[in-house]
Amino acid sequence: IEMKLLKKLAFLLLLVVGPGLALASPLKNSPEEEKVTQLYMAYRISLFQGAVKKATHYLEMAIDENPDNESLLMEMASLKAAQGDLEGAKVICQKLEDSKDFSLPATVLLAKIYSAEGDHTQAIRYFQKARQKDPDSEDTVFQLTQEYAIQKKFVAALNLLNEFHRRHPKETDSLFYKASLYLHFVNKPYLAIAAYQEVLKVEPDNLKASSAIADIYITRGKKKEALRTLAEMEKKNPDDISLHLKVALLHYEMKNYPAAIKEFKKILDQSPNYDKITYYLGVIYENTGKMKEAKSEFEKIPTPSDFYKEARLHIAYLTVQEKKEDAALAILHQAIQKRPDIGEFYEYISEIERDRGQLLQGIAILKEGLKKAQDKSRLYYAVGVLYDKNGDFKKAIKSMREVLKLGPTNAHAMNFIGYTYAERGIHLDEAEKLVKKALELKPEDGYITDSLGWVYFRKGDLDEAFRYVGKAYQMIPQEPTIVEHLGDLHLRKSGFETALRYFQESLGLLSKKKEPDAEKEMERLKQKIERLKVQP
Repeated sequence: IEMKLLKKLAFLLLLVVGPGLALASPLKNSPEEEKVTQLYMAYRISLFQGAVKKATHYLEMAIDENPDNESLLMEMASLKAAQGDLEGAKVICQKLEDSKDFSLPATVLLAKIYSAEGDHTQAIRYFQKARQKDPDSEDTVFQLTQEYAIQKKFVAALNLLNEFHRRHPKETDSLFYKASLYLHFVNKPYLAIAAYQEVLKVEPDNLKASSAIADIYITRGKKKEALRTLAEMEKKNPDDISLHLKVALLHYEMKNYPAAIKEFKKILDQSPNYDKITYYLGVIYENTGKMKEAKSEFEKIPTPSDFYKEARLHIAYLTVQEKKEDAALAILHQAIQKRPDIGEFYEYISEIERDRGQLLQGIAILKEGLKKAQDKSRLYYAVGVLYDKNGDFKKAIKSMREVLKLGPTNAHAMNFIGYTYAERGIHLDEAEKLVKKALELKPEDGYITDSLGWVYFRKGDLDEAFRYVGKAYQMIPQEPTIVEHLGDLHLRKSGFETALRYFQESLGLLSKKKEPDAEKEMERLKQKIERLKVQP
């Protein structure tokens, strides 16, 4: 538990101690006190209804009638604390501390008030006083433990918990607190595991403790130990679906696909309509090359499911891999009929059409999506890219500006406009402004870093151009465009041999690409290299 969270918990606990802290029946309900009893009941009813102001009024009237009633005074202290009047609550509690009957609740409330105010030294003092009055109060012990933790008095906190456990060896809450201290404050995860194992000695079937041990192993990369712990838990809890899921996902992360499949099937035997598991099963089959089985699982996912979109996209992708683009398009169009609100369906159709050289058809489906889909931003971006590939520069820029209207901080749209302007050598000041802003939003993006270098290149500032393009090359050394840009920069400085080396490096990288435009780009770059070679 982090420091801020502990402070928040302390204040929430202060609120919980509010109305209702007093005795169940704070008044004797004698005929003489009938009026006070009626006022008290009116107070409780108003409070239950959420009418705090009215409730406070009734309680004040009851106290006016019986100013020495300690139950009512304690109720008022709790109410003031809950309303944020900590000083007023404190004054009442300090008076009640001398009372034989109400010294303990007043002391506890004072401790919580000081904790909420951030005076943890005083909070500890009053929690210690409360503990002296009632050493077996679990709430007081755990509150005091939290205060010690906030003050980084971990030895005191652990001693307190150990002592409480010795007094109450059948109780396990103190052991959970002890584990939490070791894990979140002292940073000794294996001592936390030892504390959880103490829990299991008292309660061998405590799922929470076993699960916590497994989680510690998982977060620290000890997956085999985690699996061993989870396997023991499975034996004791064969019908626990969440446990099977944890085991299955762990096997999946470890690439133990047959074991993961076995666990997923266990879950589906118990819950055949568990779409999440069906989807995971499809992904595993896909990863293991069992495409037929993968499709079969993805097909089972119904239209209303949260996994319908991903399942349909997977089916379409697998169909494309089979070189059946027409069938993939049919799958996606059918998906659109059922879920016209999902923009990714239109987007994937446009990508297939683009790869087939049908740019106008790709643009048309994206425009259809803009009328029906929810996420219009990504569709405007996609249509802008296609307009650019189709040579319609103005419409491409217009589409990207629509993206920025919907999302003014879309760094990729800013970068697209800026780089496009730089490529054409126009609006270079605006290009610089846009790309700089994009880089502020995504400082680790190598493509945007390269774009800024390219803007400076077009503006003739070679020093800044080398700075940013060189940095981009360090970030993404396998990107052909960035490598070519370095060649262009060296060429501008008359470094012909260095430029030629970068151009050839870029050509080699392009030859490994499987993108539709790769061959066209390779031919362009070959001609560039040949022209450079024949220069005197």
